[in-house]
Amino acid sequence: MLTQLRQQSQSFLIYILFGILIVVFIFFFGPQAEGWQPGQAGTNPADWAARAGQQEASGQEVTLWLLRQERYGLLDDDALSNPGVRREAATQVLEQLVLEDRARAAGLRASEEELTEFITSKRNNDLPLFTDRSGTFDYKRFQSGVSQGLGASPMTYRRAKARELVIQRYLDFLGSQVKVSEKSVRSAWDRAKRTWNLEYVQINPADYADQAGEPTPAEGAAFATANADAVSKYYDEHKGEYDRDKEVRVSRVLLRTPKDDDAAKAEVKKKLEALRTKAMAEGTDFAALVREGSEGAFKDAGGDMGWQVKGNSDYEFFAALKANEISEIKASPFGLWFVKATGVKPAVNKPLATVRDEIGVILARTGKQKAAARKVAEQMLAQLRTGKAFEDVAPPLPAPAPEPEAAGEDGEKQATSEAPPPEPQIKATGAFNVDRPAWKNIPGIGESETLARKLPSLTKENPLVDEILEIEDALYVVKLRERKEPDPKKFGDEKTVYEKRLARGLNDQLFGSWRDFVFGPTRARSMQLRFGGRSGALLASLPAPGATSTARLNDKAFPVAAAAPLKGAPGSPPPKK
Repeated sequence: MLTQLRQQSQSFLIYILFGILIVVFIFFFGPQAEGWQPGQAGTNPADWAARAGQQEASGQEVTLWLLRQERYGLLDDDALSNPGVRREAATQVLEQLVLEDRARAAGLRASEEELTEFITSKRNNDLPLFTDRSGTFDYKRFQSGVSQGLGASPMTYRRAKARELVIQRYLDFLGSQVKVSEKSVRSAWDRAKRTWNLEYVQINPADYADQAGEPTPAEGAAFATANADAVSKYYDEHKGEYDRDKEVRVSRVLLRTPKDDDAAKAEVKKKLEALRTKAMAEGTDFAALVREGSEGAFKDAGGDMGWQVKGNSDYEFFAALKANEISEIKASPFGLWFVKATGVKPAVNKPLATVRDEIGVILARTGKQKAAARKVAEQMLAQLRTGKAFEDVAPPLPAPAPEPEAAGEDGEKQATSEAPPPEPQIKATGAFNVDRPAWKNIPGIGESETLARKLPSLTKENPLVDEILEIEDALYVVKLRERKEPDPKKFGDEKTVYEKRLARGLNDQLFGSWRDFVFGPTRARSMQLRFGGRSGALLASLPAPGATSTARLNDKAFPVAAAAPLKGAPGSPPPKK
């Protein structure tokens, strides 16, 4: 009887112990604990993070996405606790869900066998976490790598990788549907191979100042009254000439001083005082003194630090100097130094009202010179219309001034050389095609949409651009020198190259930088949006959170926080998936 009671008692204790173990196991390792790791902020997987169509992701999947980036050094240490970063990561997961939902709606799937093969292959950039020293996949390392390194369960990790695999198949499928016609390929080949070589004369209005004459003050005042907006615009564009603080150009002599060594500092100061004394001596070549005795970044430039303007930390010190004056020695965290004022621009404060007529004279002068230059251009164009050659009608370049005269042995001044004869100012662009990103930029001439659009009409029979072009304040008369058509016999040899190029261009238009945006560093997204936006039709079609009822973020779990703005990602993007 006693033996039977003892056995029953032991069985009862065993049941109690097993019950306790089961409760502990469920509490720590059950579904409600999924995603928790020691030292890591918990995320309740029962709280959804994002939903799109039939797809849903938990908060743990967002944490997994962040931890994967952290493994690649793409996130700062505070990223997991930064509300702004967490919400942006949740937005990325939402976009992944949108693409997955479209893929699954198109009937695309990944079997368990295909998913396992993907996870254990080199296509998975997390693979190094799961391999042994020989590079072989190890399931135990997989379990520990996912749970301890990425803060998720194997099931959650497989779910995320399945999404990645299905999205890639979806984009590959869409890309395979992009086709280009042979007509488009031939057109692109023609644009690349057809070339123009233009000849032109550039007529600068400033070269005709003598012919134009100088406007009188009365003409300047009249121009200013009739063209108030032009005068105001000129004043704003040349504000530095009419309203500026004093500017001083300085050259510096610097000697670095050691830290916490008063004797050494005194020695440096003594050496610098000797350099200053030498600099103040009459006839000293200051730039040579700097190169010989100074230190620092400006040494090789003879100490020249450029013009110092208001706002510079030492501006008041520099502004007190006169032209060619040498300053006292000044101490700074990087050493002892003094400067020489090599140039001074005094302060100017001339309101628009006081210089209105002066600007009127400047603009009237420019207008007269441009009118004189246009008259020359019109005469040239009229002669070209009659069939004359460019060489017969182009005006010569303005003759360069002769070199200064020098005194001869008898004291009489003699010209050191004769001015070279003027040369025709006909120039050529060289051969170019229109298959260029900056298609409006014509070599040698500049940007002209008018000329770029006239190129197809320029032929051997019709070579003249029948209007004067005004580009960046100069006038141009332009004529076709040579046009080369592509050789149709060579199209077959180069067709494939252009076909691939066009297909790649279409893919860029459709998909843009979708991988960098959806699967790239979270911190880089704000920079991408600022400079490139959602490039490509695919990214443009992704709904913003809350924009529709089928794509939503859990604002309670991932609130719109007044956190520090997202910055550019440190390091490089993760390996391609």
